Amino acid sequence: MQFSTKSTSLNEVHINFFFKAFVVLSMFLCLWLFRPVNSLPILTKSIESAEPVEVVEEKDFLSAPTKIQKINIIEESPISKSAEEEMASGRFLLETQIRPGVSKLEIYRNLIIRGGIFISLDTNKTYHLLDNESLRTPLSEVDEFKLPIKGYAFHRPRQIDPRDFRYLGRKIPKGEVVFLVMPNNFESSILTEMEALLPLPLSSYAEGLVNLDLSRNGHLNFTLISVVKNAGVTQIINRAFRGV
Repeated sequence: MQFSTKSTSLNEVHINFFFKAFVVLSMFLCLWLFRPVNSLPILTKSIESAEPVEVVEEKDFLSAPTKIQKINIIEESPISKSAEEEMASGRFLLETQIRPGVSKLEIYRNLIIRGGIFISLDTNKTYHLLDNESLRTPLSEVDEFKLPIKGYAFHRPRQIDPRDFRYLGRKIPKGEVVFLVMPNNFESSILTEMEALLPLPLSSYAEGLVNLDLSRNGHLNFTLISVVKNAGVTQIINRAFRGV
């Protein structure tokens, strides 16, 4: 069998073309692989740097001394001179009522927290301090260090309705009369707050009527319902004032 000479020469031409093309492509590939890296442009995103932030290690924070600042949420009003005089003299009469529907147990508890004490008068005309449910001490035998009697407004007692005895947490024998006695500074503060609502000094009035109530948080609310002038004229006030 004989091969064609023309066909052979064409095959040789094709082989030479593909070989040269392969060599050229190989050269370009080598040049790309071994290119100098620094010659490429580097794209960076511009970021505006914020102010430097001081980083405090946790151990340093925990070991740092804690500063405690005392804050007085409600500054106590100074007691007025006229209120102090009226409190001491006992001339101005103040009737206190508990608003209907209010928990009397909470009212008396709040008054005890503010220093209120219960004094009973027995059938022998002897006064007793009702410390708790079972302890009864004659008022003349109360230890001054235990209870500073001189700091209480015994000239301004509030007689307790016998129907309220069950709220006092004290055992009270039948026939005894019970009084609530508050500290002098409590009475003076109440009169000071009342006087701030009146157009005239307390000396211009003979008596007043105050309602006790409870706020949503269980604190005492005071409302001055009315006052009676020395001339006998009743003046309706019906304004609340800050408690003690």
